[in-house]
Amino acid sequence: MTRSFDSNDLLKDLPAHGGDVLLASEKYGIPVDQWIDLSTGINPDPYPIHSIPAEAFHNLPYFRPGFIKAVNQYYQQDGFLPIPGSQSVIQILPKSLNELLKDCEEPLDVMVPEVGYREHHDQWKRYSNPIHYYRSDSLKNMIDDIGSGIEANPKQHVVIIRPNNPTTTMVDIPQLLDWSGKLNKNCFLIVDEAFIDTTLEESLLTLSELPENIIVLRSFGKFFGLAGIRLGFVFAKRDLLRSMSGEIGLWQVNGPAQYIAEKALNDAHWQQQARSDIKRSALKTRELFTPIEVRFQLKQPLQHDLFRSYPMSLVCALTINHCLASEGILTRVIVLDDSKALLRVGNIHHAQPSTLLRVSEAVQALCDEHKFTDLLSSFIRG
Repeated sequence: MTRSFDSNDLLKDLPAHGGDVLLASEKYGIPVDQWIDLSTGINPDPYPIHSIPAEAFHNLPYFRPGFIKAVNQYYQQDGFLPIPGSQSVIQILPKSLNELLKDCEEPLDVMVPEVGYREHHDQWKRYSNPIHYYRSDSLKNMIDDIGSGIEANPKQHVVIIRPNNPTTTMVDIPQLLDWSGKLNKNCFLIVDEAFIDTTLEESLLTLSELPENIIVLRSFGKFFGLAGIRLGFVFAKRDLLRSMSGEIGLWQVNGPAQYIAEKALNDAHWQQQARSDIKRSALKTRELFTPIEVRFQLKQPLQHDLFRSYPMSLVCALTINHCLASEGILTRVIVLDDSKALLRVGNIHHAQPSTLLRVSEAVQALCDEHKFTDLLSSFIRG
């Protein structure tokens, strides 16, 4: 039997990030291996790993020539640094840029999205850079706020999440180049393209050469479904890459990760099939959650190939999240303010019938009018 909760419990206990099945297991008393994790935007059908040679574990992980060649071929850029997940650079980038501008009396201002991957905000705050927010709920609001912000103060850095996680807002390349051209010298446009791999043609890395004041972050784990190997890449001018490399230290990427990535980045056939499968899974997942959209009269979800975010009231999001978690299905509540939230739902693989059936049954049960109304009323009273 699972514990009962009120809305304050659920709000207080929201995890900082998706994918924390261990915490959910402890909270709801459901074994880890019985959970369906829809709380991330990670491909549910990962790149297959058959065997890894012993040398990948035994040898010190200097960058393998084959690994570097595979990265060059996939991303079509030369100036890059392999890193242990893009999170590692998000953590050190404020320090690296502040040191680059150490002649400034104070750390430069930085613009970050009002709603977006929160670690960007947290790490700039940690290094005492003054933070300003732009609206990221719509493309128009985003363009208006960033444009007016740069016009008022071109001496600042700007962080763009492209596409935004969780709002899916996507700024086009000409607009990014326009903003980068209006920033002062040594002021950077930092573009996090962690979720771009399903639409590679829209990446900034399709440019023959990046402007010197643009930094691009890429994640390996989301599209390839291998978040656990902790691998990403940062593309930037070389003196900044050297600075970041020094901050991260020796042997940034372990040997097994290099071996796996070399195989995956070279496997164009798998990549093509994965993009098709991801789109099919996205359509199927949206279809399974349509009864919730209808039952609660929700707005259209903000849709990406790897996740969708449903705008709703905070109480409704907490209630749906709790009802599904009680059945061993983990989603993600992203709080917008005291009354509004997004419920983010990742993909279910379209070729997993038992998982699809289990989610479908949980959704149908959730849409039972009396059950949900009683639970919602208890949360509001709580």
